Amino acid sequence: MIGSVQRVIWGPPRPEWALSRHPESPARVETTPVAPASVPAGHGVLDLRVGGVFSGGFGTGAPRPQPPVVLIGSRPVTQGWGRAWIVLPAGEHVLEVQAGRSRLTQVVSVAAGASAELDYLHCAPWRHDPEEKETALGPRGAVRLAPKIRQNHVWAGLAVFALAAYAASFMIGRAADMAGGAGTALRLSGWALVVVAPLAVFTVGFVRAAGTRRALRAAPTPALAPGLVLLPAEGEVPAPPAGMGGVVVEAVFAVSPNSRDRLGELLADGAQGARRRELTENLLRIGEPLPLPHRPWVGPVRFAVDGRELALPWGRWLVPLAPGTHELAFATPPPSPALTDHATVVDLADSQVRRTVTVTAGQVEQAGYTVVMTMQSQGERPALRRFAAMAVDRAPQPM
Repeated sequence: MIGSVQRVIWGPPRPEWALSRHPESPARVETTPVAPASVPAGHGVLDLRVGGVFSGGFGTGAPRPQPPVVLIGSRPVTQGWGRAWIVLPAGEHVLEVQAGRSRLTQVVSVAAGASAELDYLHCAPWRHDPEEKETALGPRGAVRLAPKIRQNHVWAGLAVFALAAYAASFMIGRAADMAGGAGTALRLSGWALVVVAPLAVFTVGFVRAAGTRRALRAAPTPALAPGLVLLPAEGEVPAPPAGMGGVVVEAVFAVSPNSRDRLGELLADGAQGARRRELTENLLRIGEPLPLPHRPWVGPVRFAVDGRELALPWGRWLVPLAPGTHELAFATPPPSPALTDHATVVDLADSQVRRTVTVTAGQVEQAGYTVVMTMQSQGERPALRRFAAMAVDRAPQPM
């Protein structure tokens, strides 16, 4: 996208969306630095900044709510954009980010008595590309997203093109006054300058963007249970253990757009004038008219292999399996009890999927699980009006 300007924002688009402790957080979360003396023995601090790269301001017609919920150990700890200091037991933790969809799952390490400084960024959807979902988590100050790097070089390339065209016009004009091969050489040099200089800038931008994506791609990391490996969203799959096969499980969800219904309710309640414009702008920029004090979230996938159940965080996993035929089962978990009441409609029947895979030693098969979620809010109350999930590919496979 050349016609819009991207910028990194580490704070909220409006004060209402500032980062705060999630109401269901089991961990201590502060929005100001934690005094070392207040950190219990055997614990450390995760210093996390949550930001976004957005075009044309903060968002461009977001089709679904964008405010991120950060989960650690499949439990929500923060909601919104900003900076948090999270006190955690020393060791490795599975960190997830949910923002209108499952966005990132990665293992982070926190040392006792120390602070781990990390930055998280995600791209809001482009107006013409609602599925944009590039994310990055990395050391403080090192995180960049490829679209921003590419766009910076596009603008630089256009500026170089304009300068090269001006210089070339001067060179071609001088060449007209020169006879023989010198004039021809000067004229050709002018045309080459117009083509080569901006092309070089464009090429450097795309190469740097590709390098950025490779540098920030998390390495495969053992997690959760012996043998399971958390994989980056892209990249090659490591070989399974000797004598074993495996299956790559890629579990993702996306929230279906329903914020326009919420906007209609607010407008029907009498929001007019400046308030009406503000609510509409919030919908277009952030994906929701008003912030939710208790933001919905989705628990880990109910995943089973041959009847052995495992709560698997959303993401891409390598599951080692013995050679042979195995039955895989997937289902979306019910919502947290804090998100429901007697009036909440919970519909998860269409989220259940069963598949069979046959693996051989040294080989890895694929098994995707994609779910479309509906999480309709009920005003500003924590309880949802509706929580539903439907698997995209529910075609039965032969047993």
